[in-house]
Amino acid sequence: MPKDLVVDDDPDSAIQVRLGDSLSEVEERLILHTVRHCRTQEEAARILGVSTKTLYNKLRQYQSRRRQDAGKVPNSEQRPDADRA
Repeated sequence: MPKDLVVDDDPDSAIQVRLGDSLSEVEERLILHTVRHCRTQEEAARILGVSTKTLYNKLRQYQSRRRQDAGKVPNSEQRPDADRA
C-alpha cells in the first residue's frame, strides 16, 4: 500500500471490509469507528473529509435506523397468522 494511504499502523485504528459488504455498511462502520477514536465530532469530520453538519446528519440517520431495527420482531418470532386477524 502506498505510504500516503497508510494513516496508522495501529490495529485498533482499522476496520475490516469484506467482499460483498455494501458501500453504505462500510461507510457506517468507518464513520462510527472514526468518531469513537476522536476527541470531538469536529475532529472526526475533519479526518473523514466531511462537514460537521454531514457527520451529524449521518450519525442521526444511523441512530434512527438502529431504533427502528430494535423495534422490529424477527420473522421467526412472528405468528404465521398474525396478518390474517
